[in-house]
Amino acid sequence: MQYKKCTECQKSLSNEQFHKHKGGKYGTASKCKTCFNKYKNSRYDKCQRREWCEKHREAGDIVYWNIRASKLNARVRSRYGEIKPVTGGQLKGLYDESPQCHYCGALLHHTNCHVDHKWSSVKGGIHEIKNLVISCKRCNLTKNGKTDGEFFVYIERIYKKFFERRQSAAKAYDNTVSNVQRLNVHHKRLVMETGSIPRGMVI
Repeated sequence: MQYKKCTECQKSLSNEQFHKHKGGKYGTASKCKTCFNKYKNSRYDKCQRREWCEKHREAGDIVYWNIRASKLNARVRSRYGEIKPVTGGQLKGLYDESPQCHYCGALLHHTNCHVDHKWSSVKGGIHEIKNLVISCKRCNLTKNGKTDGEFFVYIERIYKKFFERRQSAAKAYDNTVSNVQRLNVHHKRLVMETGSIPRGMVI
């Protein structure tokens, strides 16, 4: 009787303790039947967990917000140490109260909204529900480590530059159009005076 070592539990077992596999040593699988069944069951549990999370994610119920609160607390705790955790009920109430971006006012779905600290944790902002707001992805990533007041000033400055450039571009376009119109009038006058189209002139 041939014996083989399981790659998972490192036990030397007879070939009868392994499933058949053409590509394996002695025509058997690398893991014994016991280890393979454990792996199969754990994989099935992961699939079930994924389906369960997706169901609550689509529903947007308290379970979904509990998961989000847990991830948020874990992320802040890993960066800044011990914190006072927020609950899923608090986050759900924050979203239900105003399901739009705190900064730009865009309406948001519960699956694509971000939870942001008004006073950034980098600058000593506390991790409490009164310091949290719902925001869109673009505003949250653009805000970065700024406070909400600094972010509004930054946005105002950006839009001011944008409108100045837009006005200058519109003015240049109007000048170009007026120049073309004057040129067309001049061309028509030459045609009426000469009775023919001068060489190289396009009407």
